[in-house]
Amino acid sequence: MKNIKKRKSQSKTAMVSITFVVGILFLGMMGKSMNLQNQLSSYDSQISDLDRQIEEEEGRTTEIDDLKEYMETDGYVEETAREKLGLVKENEIVFKEGEEAQQGENSQDAESSQNSNSSQNESTEG
Repeated sequence: MKNIKKRKSQSKTAMVSITFVVGILFLGMMGKSMNLQNQLSSYDSQISDLDRQIEEEEGRTTEIDDLKEYMETDGYVEETAREKLGLVKENEIVFKEGEEAQQGENSQDAESSQNSNSSQNESTEG
């Protein structure tokens, strides 16, 4: 009888121990699963960010290609010559605006007055 009671208590202890170990393993697996799920969601957000960046870069590439095509046209060459070099077409009249035009007029007035003074001086000397 003692043997039977001893075996029953040993088997209960073994069952409790096994249940405890299985429970710990289960909790460990649950924690690992949650960690992996968090990593997966982090990777998903990174993928969406990278997809957005790819779309932006493709848009920039398209803009650059369009600009490159435009730069190969006569219109771009003409526009650059007008803006950066101040060139004009033959028989074209250019109107200046703002302070730049006033400064240009003042310098032209100064040049004309100098030219008229020098011509007057030459006529009086000669």
